[in-house]
Amino acid sequence: MMKRRAVLTALAAFCAAAALAGCVSTPRESSGKGFALTRAGDDTGKGAAEAASPIPEPALSGASFTSAGLRGEGVDARPLAARLGEGDDWKHKRLALGARAGGAFHFYALNTQHDADASSPLVFQAALTADLRLSPRISLGAETAYRLDYFRADSAFFSTEVRASSLVIPLFVKAVFMPRSYYVAGFAGPFIRIPLGQLALDSGGAAERYDASLTPGIVLGAEGGMPLGPGLIVLDLRYAQDMFFVKANGAKQYRAGSLEFSIGYKMSFLPLDY
Repeated sequence: MMKRRAVLTALAAFCAAAALAGCVSTPRESSGKGFALTRAGDDTGKGAAEAASPIPEPALSGASFTSAGLRGEGVDARPLAARLGEGDDWKHKRLALGARAGGAFHFYALNTQHDADASSPLVFQAALTADLRLSPRISLGAETAYRLDYFRADSAFFSTEVRASSLVIPLFVKAVFMPRSYYVAGFAGPFIRIPLGQLALDSGGAAERYDASLTPGIVLGAEGGMPLGPGLIVLDLRYAQDMFFVKANGAKQYRAGSLEFSIGYKMSFLPLDY
């Protein structure tokens, strides 16, 4: 009996020791081979668990800290012209179509035997434009523009008001430059002025109307622009000069020169290989 009681006491002590070992030990998965035991208070298992957990994304995604402070990596540092536009695709297109509108100061030479002054107000002009690229630096330009001639001729012997409308079609060669995100061009060429309706001469009574002649001339100028949206916004400055007098009623009437300024917009089409 005493021997059996000793065996039972030893077995109970062994079970108590095993239970105590289970309370202070935790299973840890090893590298694919069963489990390993880690003592309580050992930070090795905790560090491994933290290393295995995913690293959270930073609160400010796309940003970095520098000595100057917080700097966003997505900030566009390009010039204003490049940020307003849609890149440099417009530089590699063959055809550009657009429109422009502005004003003109006209200067008139009169065909008269008497000294006369011709005064003209600022007049409105508008045009449709087209440019065809022949090379990276050369383009051909053509336009269809509306022109109004309106002035008063005064002398010691007469006072006459002249009104005439015409369609001006210039054809010119352009030298094109495209530094960075800008467009600059100089141009020159001939034009033809086609009368729209009749020329009116009003000397204070009933206006007399006559058919006017076609009038050729020359134009030279410059334009500059920058990308805005899908196209270019363009400023234009030019001088146009009639080569001959406008004829009406079988006689020479006047010859005009004009200083013109306008603002317009162009869109480009047909990709180029260069």
